[in-house]
Amino acid sequence: MKKVRFVHVKTESEGLQYGHSMYSFSSAEPVIAEQIKNGWDYKGFIPLLCQADGSINELSLVFEKEDNEE
Repeated sequence: MKKVRFVHVKTESEGLQYGHSMYSFSSAEPVIAEQIKNGWDYKGFIPLLCQADGSINELSLVFEKEDNEE
């Protein structure tokens, strides 16, 4: 049987560029690296919170791992 873990990540302000606010998910990569280090497989992401223009403000990172406690 497999276990699934969801980790929520929000956008972070990166300042202004060409007069527009810039945002990133720079905290996602360390989260993914840490989960993989702990034996989880990264499976993808689910957008959780979106703007009307389609930009994503919050993600759920999806991880999977074999459950060896049977």
